[in-house]
Amino acid sequence: MKKHGICAVCLLLTLLLALAGCQVVNGLFNPAALTPTPLPTLTATAASTPKPTEEPCAFVWANQEVPALSLQLGAHFKQLKLPFTSVRASAFGENCITASGVNRGFGAMYTDLYVNLTLTDLNDRAAAGALIEQVMAALKTFPGDAEVMGNGWGYLGLNFSDGRSDFNFWRRMPEVQAALDKGLKGEALMDELMPK
Repeated sequence: MKKHGICAVCLLLTLLLALAGCQVVNGLFNPAALTPTPLPTLTATAASTPKPTEEPCAFVWANQEVPALSLQLGAHFKQLKLPFTSVRASAFGENCITASGVNRGFGAMYTDLYVNLTLTDLNDRAAAGALIEQVMAALKTFPGDAEVMGNGWGYLGLNFSDGRSDFNFWRRMPEVQAALDKGLKGEALMDELMPK
């Protein structure tokens, strides 16, 4: 069975070589068959002048402050009477750094929000959860969403302080929103997002 398969392949190869040879023989008796078609001529213009190639770059994680967004958020939080001492928006993404150390640009992936909040009793998890609810509700009514860089909001970083001590809360905003969508509030929200 295998001999017939090999013979068929040999026969096919012989046939292909014979046909290719016919083209060469045809070229000997008919030189026009081998005459190449002339290529179109190219005319250089100012628009087609080659540009120097850009130096390749490596992508490096980076943060970039978004001061205009921070100011807008501060004004919005103040209008809503949130007990905050500062608010800051920072885009997270990548810088494109060349081998010579030049930053060719920043590409934002998402924007993180950092808020310092006043909390009278740091052990009051219900009050801390209520502040998280207020911050998230404030973001839903924030008119400056167009200023958010990248693919939207990334992380929510809250610093709760009583003036003597503090604790930090750091979660992805979609996680916080998912807990709120489950109907969790106050202490239950804190237990879900920041277990004891």
